[in-house]
Amino acid sequence: MSALLSFPSSPPTLRVVAERVADFVSIRGVRLLMDQLVDASFFTPEAMERLREQLFAATPFPHLVIEGLFNPALLELVREEFDGHAAEAWKDVKSGYE
Repeated sequence: MSALLSFPSSPPTLRVVAERVADFVSIRGVRLLMDQLVDASFFTPEAMERLREQLFAATPFPHLVIEGLFNPALLELVREEFDGHAAEAWKDVKSGYE
């Protein structure tokens, strides 16, 4: 038995993909870019210092209310997750850990 080894007349053409595919999260078919899930301006040193000051100045205990941190489209998709369950499916739990 013999085999014939042959080579193509020209090397194969390599395709270079110049565009990088962005990271994303997909929620029920809706794609949200990872770098757009939260507002990055909250993570600058100045913003973090402002948040720290607000945290410790809050009364009656240290807490923060942060408006605009999350992408509104993300929050809407999360809210829709809860709307998909009938009220009867929720369980009201009364315990010492609640």
